[in-house]
Amino acid sequence: MTVGSEGKIHMGLARPRLIARITLAFVGAGMLLATLAVGVANASTTLHFAGDAGSLPAATKKGKGGVYGETVTCGRDADPTSYKVVVKRGGTTIATRTGDDAQGWIRVRPGTYKIITSGRCGSLNASNTTTVKVRYLKDSQTVSKGEFAKIKKGMPAATVNKIIGGKMKSWGKSDGRSYYGKDNTTWCGTSMFTFKKGKLVDKDFQAPLS
Repeated sequence: MTVGSEGKIHMGLARPRLIARITLAFVGAGMLLATLAVGVANASTTLHFAGDAGSLPAATKKGKGGVYGETVTCGRDADPTSYKVVVKRGGTTIATRTGDDAQGWIRVRPGTYKIITSGRCGSLNASNTTTVKVRYLKDSQTVSKGEFAKIKKGMPAATVNKIIGGKMKSWGKSDGRSYYGKDNTTWCGTSMFTFKKGKLVDKDFQAPLS
């Protein structure tokens, strides 16, 4: 999350590219050697799981958060020829996505899920399972549209905090203005408040994700 050149707050959703590799090689008649990594290899190509499956919380208890599968790459960072993400809760399959559809967020209710990511690189097929938890934000952690409508320019920060039921988070200062924000009740949405000389001069109810 960064403050742009116009003072806007931008939500960064890029996944980390920290890749832990495991190289597997067959030696002799069926002996399998493994080193510290999560992946497979043969003489012609390799397949790597980035270990970056994750989640984002739901904005409300009855709302939906999101999960995503791991990044899969072939040798020299090439894309896999096939890619699939399966989301399970308990013994029930919640969602299955393949190809480009598997690259984005999969919306789910709060809970604990297994994310099974599968990929194919040349003649290699492999899968990896990661467990993630989708939580939800409490009322005191969010700003509703109704609360946002009650907030007026000229109000001090203490009054704004009282309306939204909790303190705003400081996002820094620039050109004599102080920026504060708080998650709102749209998924990955953010309410932004700008103060100058202790009084509210601007507010913005951002909803970047549907």
